[in-house]
Amino acid sequence: MDDPFLAIVLIGMLGTIANQYSHLTRPHFTLAQIMAILVSVAVLGSALYVILHGKYPVDTLRWAYSAVGFVFGYWITPPKG
Repeated sequence: MDDPFLAIVLIGMLGTIANQYSHLTRPHFTLAQIMAILVSVAVLGSALYVILHGKYPVDTLRWAYSAVGFVFGYWITPPKG
């Protein structure tokens, strides 16, 4: 592009279009929500590993099943407010 004015107008138009649709592309999560998701994934991942591996003692399997139940219970309960 040789014309700087045209480049500025096109960049401005792209910025306007991006601003109009920015609410669709960026979900707004709080830090508490992000941490809840990360902790849930970590606990579910370790519990499912223990359950699916099959070479752990009964007490460890009970912990794993309890952890899965706890995470599901946490996400099923309605939010307070």
